[in-house]
Amino acid sequence: SPDYIRVGDVISYKAEASDAVIIHEVAEVGTDAEGWFARTKGYGAKKADPEKVRFTQVKGVLVALFW
Repeated sequence: SPDYIRVGDVISYKAEASDAVIIHEVAEVGTDAEGWFARTKGYGAKKADPEKVRFTQVKGVLVALFW
């Protein structure tokens, strides 16, 4: 459910422009005329990616890291 995705979460999603699966941090969540979206950014990036990620594109959410 998109209700569980928050700013700071790490998600994997299928990019619209290609078949690539991208893993980025969620920088913003919101809704618009098309429904729920997230904006993401890479860890080294200062700005969020321009593409809005829709929930249907999300493939996974990172829930834990073990060191």
